[in-house]
Amino acid sequence: MCEDKLPTLEYLREQIENGKKFFAICREFSPSNQDLGELEDTLVNMDTQLTELENLPFKFNNIFSEEGWIAHDTMDFNILKLVLEKYEKCGFDEAESLIIEYFDPDNLEKRLFFLNHVEELRLRKKFIDFAMEDYKLQKYHSVIPMLLMILDGAVNDALGKGLHAKGIEMNAWDTITTADGSINEIKKIFQKERKKTRDEPIKFPYRNGILHGRDLGFDNIIVAAKSWCR
Repeated sequence: MCEDKLPTLEYLREQIENGKKFFAICREFSPSNQDLGELEDTLVNMDTQLTELENLPFKFNNIFSEEGWIAHDTMDFNILKLVLEKYEKCGFDEAESLIIEYFDPDNLEKRLFFLNHVEELRLRKKFIDFAMEDYKLQKYHSVIPMLLMILDGAVNDALGKGLHAKGIEMNAWDTITTADGSINEIKKIFQKERKKTRDEPIKFPYRNGILHGRDLGFDNIIVAAKSWCR
């Protein structure tokens, strides 16, 4: 697991450890209390679930961030678990297929309300909705540039620089997106120079190549899904 700790999860871990100490004291006075035993079992289950919660995003990012995918706080942790299990059994390609399925228009649209909590994205809701409507119609040629522009503008508003800018620090506090440094892999992809015009299909949403009209093979589901993931 990554050495970086999330404050929220660290707080939960501290509460669980305090609970263990409390039950240890209670056991000295009531060693056969059945209700106490049930509460202890609940605490053990919480401890197990928290450990899994701590490790899943970091395992996911360790495998998939270099390919343009990154775990984020609003992502269903069950899908992270399923993807990692599929990766161990069947390899990268089949695991990636599950991620792409997760970014299916119907599933994604149900989760767009999370964006309303971010002012910089709320201001651009009209364009996010435009992108979603085109995504449903598989109009990836319009979805991807729209999402890249939305993201660039939102990050500019929030941090004073676009995500493609050199020297930008993506250090949002208490978020799995930045806790293990995997966001830096995303930055590398955004910042990559694409000076040559290419017409072969690509699998990364290169900001410069797409918006500057050099990567002409960008209009596919993989690039679109990765753009939504960003």
